[in-house]
Amino acid sequence: ISVTLNELVTLELHDGSGCNSPLSLVTPLGDGAQSITSSPLVDGTYAIYIKAQDPAGNSRCEEVRASHQVDTLAPSSLSGGDMVTVVNPPFTNSDNINLVFDAVDATAIQFQVSLNQDASPTCTATWESYSASKVVAIPESLKNSQFYIDVQFQDAVSNKTTCFRNSITHDNTVTAEPTVLINEGAYSTEDSTVSVQVTASDSPFEVAMSSDSSFCSDPDFSASWQVFSASPMAID
Repeated sequence: ISVTLNELVTLELHDGSGCNSPLSLVTPLGDGAQSITSSPLVDGTYAIYIKAQDPAGNSRCEEVRASHQVDTLAPSSLSGGDMVTVVNPPFTNSDNINLVFDAVDATAIQFQVSLNQDASPTCTATWESYSASKVVAIPESLKNSQFYIDVQFQDAVSNKTTCFRNSITHDNTVTAEPTVLINEGAYSTEDSTVSVQVTASDSPFEVAMSSDSSFCSDPDFSASWQVFSASPMAID
């Protein structure tokens, strides 16, 4: 703190108007422009006052700043969990990424979201005001591929978190026409369970099958999906 003095005095910084909570050593200073530095302060909010005393013992306690915040910590999770949650499943055909954030700080928070295919986290987007969620449009160059979502947070005094990374695969290409083989090509069977083998060029994520002819044309038709396997699957 810079001060200008007209006589030899001792100065001391305090927290509070009573000047009885020292924040610095007692520092003797002479005439003219001078300065005094506080001791290292822990994170918190302080009411900064300065106490001046001349050789005769006359003293004065004067406000320097009513509220001064010390913040050395980056934003953290409010719940103690992940600071970034991707609402979309790992594989999505949506053209938008839905993000939910969980960050807290005593001061205003900003964040940035970068979509990329770089091997290392790359938080280089434009900073924007914090909100609890954000919808990010997937660029055309990243559609139908796996890419990364990199997010970083910072507070009002530029304490930054690490760059948080999530990955997601976008796929809005219709699955190629599969080849279906039932009971290795048999035309009939006495069993109530049949073996179905599905071959598809782009390895679909899940497969649903039905003996009802309206299965594919009726969007409200209910069928059970199961994880795709190139090996024969048993269907009751």
